[in-house]
Amino acid sequence: MFLLVTGVALFAVVHLLRGVALESMAADLYAEDTGRKVRRVKQRSHPDYPWAVVNVDRQILRSNGRGTGAMEIKAPATPGFQRLLDEGAQSQHTVQLMWAMYVLGYDWGEYVAINLEHNNGPVIHFPLERNEDLIDGMAAVADKFWHEHVE
Repeated sequence: MFLLVTGVALFAVVHLLRGVALESMAADLYAEDTGRKVRRVKQRSHPDYPWAVVNVDRQILRSNGRGTGAMEIKAPATPGFQRLLDEGAQSQHTVQLMWAMYVLGYDWGEYVAINLEHNNGPVIHFPLERNEDLIDGMAAVADKFWHEHVE
């Protein structure tokens, strides 16, 4: 049992360290590819609901008539990166970005993935537009949870 838990923990740490090591590179390559400027931002909360917080990997700065956007960066292993190439952004990526858009009040965001081992890499990105129905549903569930289980 201990070896299994240790192995799982080590596996998770390796993926976490890969993401930390490649995040800045992915943001820089995205900026180079798109001509957009990005910057790090601190944790933020929704102006009306202080319990609704988000940590985004980067903020995509306003440019060329496009407002500010949120960026989430991942560094999946090659099989996960290939899945992104084949299928596009997954539902969990959409939900993560929609929450960021809700909290930050943005109309769009980009999910960015980096993989240095893949032939078509290293960076791919998927723009996502704000989906009010999805955001309203998430906000309602979060608000209910906050009031019923936290306060």
